[in-house]
Amino acid sequence: MKINIVCREFIKPSRPTPEKLRTYKISCVDEINPTINIVGLLYYPSTDNIGNLNNLEKSLEEILPQFYPLAGRYIKENHSVDCSDQGVEYIQAQVDRELLEIIGSGVEPVELNDLLPVEVGAADEASDPIMSVQINKFKCGGVAIAIAISHRIVDASSFGTLLSAWSKASRGDNNEPIIPNFDSPSYFPGENLGKLDLGTIRTRDPTIVTKRILFDKKAIANLRARVSHLYENSYRPPSRVLVVSSFLSEALFVGGSFCRRLLCVVITQNMGNHGISSYRRQLTFVKELFHLCRNILVET
Repeated sequence: MKINIVCREFIKPSRPTPEKLRTYKISCVDEINPTINIVGLLYYPSTDNIGNLNNLEKSLEEILPQFYPLAGRYIKENHSVDCSDQGVEYIQAQVDRELLEIIGSGVEPVELNDLLPVEVGAADEASDPIMSVQINKFKCGGVAIAIAISHRIVDASSFGTLLSAWSKASRGDNNEPIIPNFDSPSYFPGENLGKLDLGTIRTRDPTIVTKRILFDKKAIANLRARVSHLYENSYRPPSRVLVVSSFLSEALFVGGSFCRRLLCVVITQNMGNHGISSYRRQLTFVKELFHLCRNILVET
């Protein structure tokens, strides 16, 4: 797979960040996060009418005043972000493949990293943009939007909040704008903790083997049907992500404690902003779901 970088620029907030917000001190929880970027890939076929890519730039400019730390640069010596509107890195690239080749099994899983704007471990240096975006255009007209944001500033939940705000802005939806709160340091003040060596590196580790398991629409529907009785009285059914993640986690439980950590990720990703009572409901539900997935694995 060959990727040609067409242009590279920096998108700055549509309004300057106020002087009183120029320094964002991260929380003690964020101080001990690994040096990585939270990344995401969003695929759009040509039929999704995402051709107006200029609108993506403009809408990103519009939401950055609310997400002002993302346009700054991290100063690791001070455990803070210099919010001086240096900008979000924005790359446009041309890919010599069809989108279906990427979504299917036409490329090796490790090649998907080439669609990202930066390496997963390339973070925390003063020259590293806190947020980077790469717009990948395929031969068929499809698009893959790749986003990478420093884990010092966001987690998976706040990453989703940013995507929701950007999506609303790109559609011109001004009803109930999404306004984030960067208030975690007030609850967990920074302690200037020393660096934890969690083994992350800036470049790809050739010793890591990547595998990809594909679930088609029918397989996911069958999984949801098998656990349908668990949410008969629930306020919402389990998402496709929750069902598949639970199934894979149960399969991996045989391999060690990794899946217990994955269980926490699954619960966190699906509890949204519903609070501790939702957390308890999700915990009970996922435990039951895991039990069912164990039975399904035995049958298969």
